[in-house]
Amino acid sequence: MLAGEAVGYYGRVWSSSNIRQGSPYLIQLMLILASAPLIAATIYMTLGRLIRSLDAEEHAVLSTRLTTKIYVLIDIGSFLCQMAGSAMQASGDSAGVKTGNTIVIAGLGIQLVAFAFFVLMTTIFQRRLNRDPTKVSLQRGRKWRRHFGVLYAVSTLVIVRSLFRLIEFIEGPEGKLYKTEAYLYAFDASLMFSVVVIMAAVHPGMLLRGIRKGGSAPLADSDSAGFLLRSSVGK
Repeated sequence: MLAGEAVGYYGRVWSSSNIRQGSPYLIQLMLILASAPLIAATIYMTLGRLIRSLDAEEHAVLSTRLTTKIYVLIDIGSFLCQMAGSAMQASGDSAGVKTGNTIVIAGLGIQLVAFAFFVLMTTIFQRRLNRDPTKVSLQRGRKWRRHFGVLYAVSTLVIVRSLFRLIEFIEGPEGKLYKTEAYLYAFDASLMFSVVVIMAAVHPGMLLRGIRKGGSAPLADSDSAGFLLRSSVGK
């Protein structure tokens, strides 16, 4: 994810000095937009793994497998909308640019709605767990609440970033947000970088490893969430 962001901002610099070429613009637009859906997939999967590690699936709003599948499918849909819309905007055709802009807005809107429901589901689960703790959650040294604090923090950052991009695309090329470079670095680059730093500093793997060593709860994970959780934050 960080590599994609870096290349995306390189493409933005390249685009500023080659305004008549479509390729630099397309590279920066697609790579920078793609960062949020990729990190969102990791955030969604983290909740399911935390629920399973705490042996608290009975408190979840939906089963962890179903939750992961639903949110990842939504995230893929949002990702495809943003990529397709970005590609259409580089066509140079006025109708294509307008349609592409609308598709990107739809993708960002889907992402915002998904995160709003995700935060709600996370809040409901934590309240249920606080009222009726599991044996694993009551064990000393299991600082699981800070990992939920991380989920809220990074979700808020992604929501703010997506809201900024949504407003930017709604305003269009003549809008203040689009024309002012500083806003992109303040409300996109810095927020995505903060998400990566926070999740690296308080990585859910610390809790999962501690529980695994103690043999406190089953950590079977038959879906692909484990791979993405371990790998996408560091990229």
